[in-house]
Amino acid sequence: MKQTLYSGSKYIGMDDRRNVLSGSYVAMGRVAGDPGVSNLGDQQEAERWYRRNIAFLESLPPDKNRLGAIGFTHGYIASLKAYCGDYAGELAEQRKVLEIKLRVIQMAPVTMYDRRELAIAYSNTGVGLMDTGDFASALEHFHTAGRMLESLTAADPKDAELRITQTNKIGRAHV
Repeated sequence: MKQTLYSGSKYIGMDDRRNVLSGSYVAMGRVAGDPGVSNLGDQQEAERWYRRNIAFLESLPPDKNRLGAIGFTHGYIASLKAYCGDYAGELAEQRKVLEIKLRVIQMAPVTMYDRRELAIAYSNTGVGLMDTGDFASALEHFHTAGRMLESLTAADPKDAELRITQTNKIGRAHV
């Protein structure tokens, strides 16, 4: 039986039990204090679980799926930082996500999903920049994300997930 790790809105195929452990670390972080779900209210404990997951994944041989999971985990930490009002910390984590997504996009095969995730990383980094008061850079990141999502949507106009992502992320650039 093939194991899977839930990461964001996609299941990533996993080939061994070590990778399933990663999903458990994320689940513990979410339950401990992730503001996006019902939780026990301990954001510091949530961050410890997320950092444990990153350290664990970084100890394994790197591949596209693991890098993606590391990026998602940094995204969870960014959300925690923003929730706690640590906007510099949020931006630092969003920049890590963007750096990882830029690495993933260099790994063949490059999929529509990879390009979509890179566009989202640009948009989310824009949020971090906006939260720290760097509005010019934030707008630049929003526009980059918008161009990428428009291109993806034009290539596959019937993809509902892309259209929803485009609507949610591009609206920021028109504010």
